Amino acid sequence: MGDTLIDAQSADEFLVHLFHLDQETMAQVLLKQAGTLRKPAQTVSDILNTLSQHVPKFVKLAREAYPFANDHSWSQMMKINSSVLEVNRDHE
Repeated sequence: MGDTLIDAQSADEFLVHLFHLDQETMAQVLLKQAGTLRKPAQTVSDILNTLSQHVPKFVKLAREAYPFANDHSWSQMMKINSSVLEVNRDHE
């Protein structure tokens, strides 16, 4: 087949790479995911707890970088989610 420019990565390596490319977008993805989960409702911390089995390096980075990543309060999550969305509207 010859030489390829494709490099195989684990899920953890892939998410760590995306995190380093654009931390703001990764924060938005986590917040959006938490905001759409209803049955059961989950916080970003809940999502990261689930992901920690498969992507521990990414979870560690996210917990260190995002204050909301360790907050189990749904009401606090929604306040943060709203403020991130407002900031994004200002940049459009």
